Amino acid sequence: MNMEIWAPAFAWFSIGLGIFTLIYRMIHPTFFRKLAMMQKVFGSGWGYLLHFVAYTVVPLVIGASLIWTRHQAALLSGSGQ
Repeated sequence: MNMEIWAPAFAWFSIGLGIFTLIYRMIHPTFFRKLAMMQKVFGSGWGYLLHFVAYTVVPLVIGASLIWTRHQAALLSGSGQ
């Protein structure tokens, strides 16, 4: 498998997942079954925050980091992609 294809694909998928959960959380919050479980275990506020970080912030950060790293590597190698 070629990492030049899979790494950006995974990065864009992660960003898409983060954006999807961010938007869908506002439109239809009852869709997330794990949110209710986390709120039951950790309390309403902490459960929501933990779920938000795990399913929205982390994918966005991972995706953006992978894209930024690939861009920086391309600049350093001189290909300029």
